[in-house]
Parts: sequence; C-alpha cells; structure tokens
Amino acid sequence: MAAFPAAFGIAWPLRHAGVVVAATLAPIGATPFAGLISWLGSLRPRLQKSVAEHVATDEERQVLHLIEFAASRFGDPLLHATSVDDFDDRLDALTDSPEALYCTELLAPHMPLVQASLPMSAPLLAAAAGHNLEDTQGQVSKDPQRILEAWLDAQRQAAQLMWSTDGTPVSEAPFAGTDLPIEIEKLIFHGLRANFCGLAIEQVFSAGRLIPAWLAGALADRLVVSARQHLRLLASLPGVSVDEAIVPETERLDFAAIEAHHQRAKAASQRSYERARARLGL
Repeated sequence: MAAFPAAFGIAWPLRHAGVVVAATLAPIGATPFAGLISWLGSLRPRLQKSVAEHVATDEERQVLHLIEFAASRFGDPLLHATSVDDFDDRLDALTDSPEALYCTELLAPHMPLVQASLPMSAPLLAAAAGHNLEDTQGQVSKDPQRILEAWLDAQRQAAQLMWSTDGTPVSEAPFAGTDLPIEIEKLIFHGLRANFCGLAIEQVFSAGRLIPAWLAGALADRLVVSARQHLRLLASLPGVSVDEAIVPETERLDFAAIEAHHQRAKAASQRSYERARARLGL
C-alpha cells in the first residue's frame, strides 16, 4: 500500500486511560477534501457562473480556486493514464501528496457555502465519466449504486458535522501524524482513492470531454471499490448514519479497541527494541 499523509487520521480525540473515546471523534480526519465531491457537480458550475458574471464574493472565488486546483492536481493525472496498470500506479502515487491534506483544511471552513449546492447523485457521478454503474466489475460489484449513494450521503453527513464542530486543525490534532493504527490507515487510503477518482470524473464532466471506455470503467470501478471501504470508516463515526444493509455492524470500527491494541503493540515493540540494544551493549 502506498504511503499517504497520516495526518488525515481521526482528529480531535479525547484520551482516557490510553484509549480514544469514540464519542468525541470529529469527522474531518476521515473526510478527504471535506466531502467536497458530494456537491461538486452543481457547485463548480454555479461558482464559475458567478465569477463570469462578476457577482462572485471573495469566498466564492476562493472556493472555486481550491476546487480547480484540487481537480487539476488530483484528477488530471488519472485522465492521462495509458493503461489500467498505469492508472493504478498513478492513483496510488497521488496518495503521497500532502496537498490533499492542505486542501481539506482550506475547504473545511467553507462548508456552509459548499452545502448550499445540490447534492451529487451516484448515477450522475458515474455517467459523467461515460459509465453505467451496472457495468461495474470490481471487488464490490453488488449493487454499486446503493454503495455509492450511501458513500456520498455519509460524506455529506460527516462534512456537516465537521463545520459545525469547533476543534483543532487536523494537522495539529493529537491523533494525527505518523502514529496511526493500520486499520484506520487502510480505510483513509481508500477514502483518498475514491475522492481522487471522483475529482477525475468531475474534470471529465466539467470539460465536456470523452474518455476511452476502459478509462471510464477503471474510474467507476475503483471509485466504487474504495468508496465501499471508506464507507466502513464513515459509518463508524458518531453522528453519521449508514444503512446496516450496506455496512453491517460487524464491519464497523471499535475505535477504543483499535487504539488499545495499537498502544499495546507499540509498547511491545519498544520493549523488544530496548532488549536488543541491551544485548548489544548500547
């Protein structure tokens, strides 16, 4: 798995006896680009129209600039893939960029403006790439439309909680940084992948361009597969409601248990390290 900015981790936890109290978890750490993709289909044209008609506010111009930067930085590279293998390499490489974190922090304060737009629907998101969700052939091909709709809705819920919650910037959060449990890392990794695919699809839609059928299929397939995994994390956040038929209770995360196991593993590793140093006389 490619590395990525671990500061996207669960933010603003309250620690008690060495574990994270799940009820205090804030959603910004689990929501790349502050859930922007959930509104992007209607938001970007609306802002472009306001700018063209010289009626845009400073905030609207700023948000449009952030959208265009994110779509160009993370969407365009995928559209230049020459094969499925090249596409996957490009998708994994994007997760190394700290710019995704910066975009999330910059977009978070503008959630009221973003949420004034019409929500994106799953069929519209897939159709923007010239793909029918029924043709999705990935690891999660059962009812991909329901999965994608649930993911978009869960991101909207998390984003709404995010901007209404006072807290520390995600890059300064006590549970942000390189020390992140692998279970959470994997799901945030998928959240990034799904959002990168969504940004690429929005670039196609915005430009009114056509892309090869294999690329449209790759975008939609990776989007659904990663959205399904990311949805496990979103469904585990307090305040975010996801149908148990899509993410069963058994697949949701117990943050306190994960953190306790993570701390025990760290302590065992440290003890092993210290014994090795003692044997070497260091």
